[in-house]
Amino acid sequence: ADADGALQFRMDADVSLVLNVRILAAYSLIMERVYGIDLGVEYPWVAIVNDPDTGLDRYFNLIMSRRFLEVDVVGTAPPITDEALRRLRSHLADPVALTELLPPDRFVIRGFGVVQAIEVTSQEVLSAIERDLIEKESIVSTARFQGLRDKLRALLRRPELELGVAAVQGDRVLMLNFGSSFEHACLFADSTHLKLGDFAGSVYERASRERRPLIIEDLQTYPGRTRVEDELLGAGYRSVVVAPLIYEDALIGSLELVSGEPGAFNVSHTPQLLQILPLFAMAVKRGIDELNRDYANAWPNITRKRP
Repeated sequence: ADADGALQFRMDADVSLVLNVRILAAYSLIMERVYGIDLGVEYPWVAIVNDPDTGLDRYFNLIMSRRFLEVDVVGTAPPITDEALRRLRSHLADPVALTELLPPDRFVIRGFGVVQAIEVTSQEVLSAIERDLIEKESIVSTARFQGLRDKLRALLRRPELELGVAAVQGDRVLMLNFGSSFEHACLFADSTHLKLGDFAGSVYERASRERRPLIIEDLQTYPGRTRVEDELLGAGYRSVVVAPLIYEDALIGSLELVSGEPGAFNVSHTPQLLQILPLFAMAVKRGIDELNRDYANAWPNITRKRP
């Protein structure tokens, strides 16, 4: 809320759509109170509020109660014939048609509405992540990848979180993307291509072997650290999540979340992780197929250019 107590939020909707829905809601109330007809109109408004403490977006489903709203008729209520009702139902999305059937100057709405805000951040962010991962290059395009990272920050309520995604092909590990830039990607800083052997004994190997997400709340106290964990720690990361990406029962990659805050991740994040892992697995599979296809298309041109 601002200094006057007004709630500050935005909607991911066009202004014209918001106006049309408000007109439709008004006519729905008129039909209910004056004519006793329920048009069955309900639009799920979702408000986006920026949390000043974390800087992250939170999503709220707005449910309005019309209990304290009344409709007064100016003069005599226009009659509603069966034909007019059919026209009304078929033109619910057309404000002009509604005003022609029921002139707005014949009705006055008074009172006040009560709005209940129910947080739906998890559902909305998960849906947004799924939509993003359907897009081509969702995990190899830096801009789109940063958008995914930001959504995961909102989902897990961790504004400092960094995201990494790698693909596994045979004995090779291909780092598809990591956080904001590769220079902060610890052991991935020198090359995006690594060997599986580079991860021997590490939490990455263990997660792949056990085929489940592993959460380390504090690398500083993690026993049996390998070079991999030491490099993560040296890069300033204290808390880490490593999760294998499985597609059609085959390991095709891994997802990692890191934070400089000890205890940033814990077992309470497991349900959200289990929901997003299949989505990332499909995106990695598509990314690998696209890279292989691009390579196959380029190879004949390369061989033709050889002297």
